[in-house]
Amino acid sequence: MVPLLILEWPYSVARRRAEAVLRELGMGGHLLHKPQQLSGGQEQRVAVARAVVTNPRIILGDEPTGDLESTSAADSMHLFRRINKEQGKTFILVTHSRWVAEQCDRIVHIDDGKIIRQEIGPFNTNEE
Repeated sequence: MVPLLILEWPYSVARRRAEAVLRELGMGGHLLHKPQQLSGGQEQRVAVARAVVTNPRIILGDEPTGDLESTSAADSMHLFRRINKEQGKTFILVTHSRWVAEQCDRIVHIDDGKIIRQEIGPFNTNEE
């Protein structure tokens, strides 16, 4: 709800919108949980909910799977691709993980602040 409250949405409207987004992301059963009661993957879903709740066109992620074990990382990447496909959101991810990069449609390699190479996918040929 915090991004919506910062934008001065009425509390009741912000709460309904936040709950709807959390349910859409599979977190409906955790609405009353505190952060310390969530797994890393669940925390990631809450972060995604916070990022998309205001309906932005572009979502930035800095090492969005960096602290996740491989199953949760895969779930997060699947979620990003689903949101991209279903809602038309653009994700810009910064990562050191080749596996994460290969889940994306375009990879831009940067070294010392300069673009040194670009690759255009598909990289991951696994169907969702």
